[in-house]
Amino acid sequence: INAEYMGYLMAQKTEELDNPFGNLPSVSLDERPPISLKDGEDPKGGIKEYIKEVQAAKTTSNEHKPIQEESKGGNHQSICPLLTIKFYQPFFNITTEEAVFRLKHSLFPFVSTIYSRIRESPDLYVPLWLCFTLVYMFSFISNASRYFSNPSKYDSFDFSLFPISCAIVFSIVLAFPIIFGLLMKYFSSNISILEVMCIYAYSSVIFIPCTILCAIPIAALKWVLICYSGVSSVIYLLRTYKSQMEEHGMQQKYIVLGFIILFQGALVL
Repeated sequence: INAEYMGYLMAQKTEELDNPFGNLPSVSLDERPPISLKDGEDPKGGIKEYIKEVQAAKTTSNEHKPIQEESKGGNHQSICPLLTIKFYQPFFNITTEEAVFRLKHSLFPFVSTIYSRIRESPDLYVPLWLCFTLVYMFSFISNASRYFSNPSKYDSFDFSLFPISCAIVFSIVLAFPIIFGLLMKYFSSNISILEVMCIYAYSSVIFIPCTILCAIPIAALKWVLICYSGVSSVIYLLRTYKSQMEEHGMQQKYIVLGFIILFQGALVL
């Protein structure tokens, strides 16, 4: 019906224009193709139905297009989800009130009961802030300590301490979670490396106030603050993973305990 109706329209248009271009063959009304329509059927109905079919086809293709795009874009997500932003979004979903609450309670690991709360919903926002804050603190306090120790010999700010501090802090924050996470997985514990990274960063909160106090040029006070920071971070980690260590035998328990103490002890020294 569509082809016949189009032929009918072309024939009418040709007759009205009377073939003005001269190179188009004239088509008389008698030579137009017959239209086979049923009684009472509108000749435009075929065109309307055709337009509806085209629109329905476009709608169907648009509905399936996002699914196809998701299937194409989901290949790299299934292969390596660590390379996608969607994987890290839950770790940055934290409010300011919750971040401040965790930081305050992490300063007192002897009496704090926030460990299960952090383990249930670990974040990476505060750990990143802690790392950059420690980098700045170590660099600034080192220069301040040099100045207070001997102001006459202090000539300028040593900016070379920034890259050194950055390398040390981020190497430690990455090394401990990877080694500890692999060790716990070897003992069949369901602990992710990102979770360990979050817990370890919160255990280092105590280093910020202690680092500030280390600007006081008293050697004995510095050693007391450094030792207190190390002991606090060890207790924080032990109380956090106490339940996981109790699930294993005595040998595995002492291996994990020894690793935490040795690693933090090497960091303090």
